[in-house]
Amino acid sequence: MKERTLDLNICSGKPFIKGHRIWVSLILDLLAAGETIEEILSAYPSISREDVLACIACVQKLPEIVMWRFLCMETKRK
Repeated sequence: MKERTLDLNICSGKPFIKGHRIWVSLILDLLAAGETIEEILSAYPSISREDVLACIACVQKLPEIVMWRFLCMETKRK
């Protein structure tokens, strides 16, 4: 499965599809709004079905992502 990437200096620190800078949250919002995977792939031809599925899988990691962002932001403040 392709990587999702976290980097506080890219995409405002939001998780994104590596190599594309498309936010995971954008893909999830599109799915929640009723878009199909095929419609998303048509709108964003640079990503793959695997990328969309990786975004869905990312939801399981949400608590870890939130904690990582919090810790990184706290480290930057010091």
